Amino acid sequence: MAKRKKSKNGSPEIGAISEYFEDQVKVIAEHILSINKKLGKLEAIEEAIMLTQENMEIMKMDMEFIKHGFKIKVDIDEFAVLEKRVSKLESRL
Repeated sequence: MAKRKKSKNGSPEIGAISEYFEDQVKVIAEHILSINKKLGKLEAIEEAIMLTQENMEIMKMDMEFIKHGFKIKVDIDEFAVLEKRVSKLESRL
């Protein structure tokens, strides 16, 4: 049979309780370390998400710029067609 630690006052029960308490504190400390590691990973993920959001905003602005450019191009093409029609009409007069 294993001997139990004796506390300062010599009671084996208090030594067992003390040992149990120390073990539980170690378990809690391990859980806290695990939680801190997970928190660090979450913070890294949060930073990546924020960077992605910033990139998405830039892409949205770029798409609006391109869309506006297409609209202007269509307007220029329509203008060229109208210009040809007007010149044909003017030539008939």
